[in-house]
Amino acid sequence: MAVRHHLIDRPPTAVWSVLEDETLYGEWVVGTSDSRPENGRWPENGASITYDVHVGPKRFAGRTVVRHIDRPGRLELEAEGGPWGSARIAFDIRPWGEQTLVIVDEHPLRGLGCTLHNPLLDTLLELRHRTMLARLARLVERVTAPEPDGGRRATNLLVLHVRPYGPAHDRGIRVRGVRPRHLHPGRHHAPTPRERPDLPGDRGHGTPDLGARRRTPLPVLDR
Repeated sequence: MAVRHHLIDRPPTAVWSVLEDETLYGEWVVGTSDSRPENGRWPENGASITYDVHVGPKRFAGRTVVRHIDRPGRLELEAEGGPWGSARIAFDIRPWGEQTLVIVDEHPLRGLGCTLHNPLLDTLLELRHRTMLARLARLVERVTAPEPDGGRRATNLLVLHVRPYGPAHDRGIRVRGVRPRHLHPGRHHAPTPRERPDLPGDRGHGTPDLGARRRTPLPVLDR
């Protein structure tokens, strides 16, 4: 029996939204393409889909039937692979915090695959499952939106615009997560030279005195 697991950065409902879409089967199951419904309503018990199977240069029809479903935790399929016979493929779907842990195990049921079943074949299946689950994860994350904030705290960028009172380098300050040293805690505007005598004013710094015209600082946007 070949067993493999993968952590998907979406909740179980997002994973099920892909598993329940039979037209997406060929996008994440390795070696298949052009999946289409056959009987029943996928993925209810007894429902089936067909698709093209690629083995090297050869191509033949494949078919998968739902044998057991127990939402939201389990889906068991029987995949028929032409001359290779059929295999049982079980998906164990577990919530893992704000993500989903998907565990897949597969073993041959009948046909040539069952007759030739051996540890080497299980190793090859595990390699195939690794690729298949990685495809499933990428597909789920691509077609479904993440949860609000994604379960993480976003890093905000604080942009402060300071009205020029001196050299040109004081015209704007861009900081990340900290308050610039020229701003008093709790204030929502840049201090004037009168409030902070240590800051350069207009006189004596090579810039013209604009007289008594009132200067209104640009607003500061705190995000």
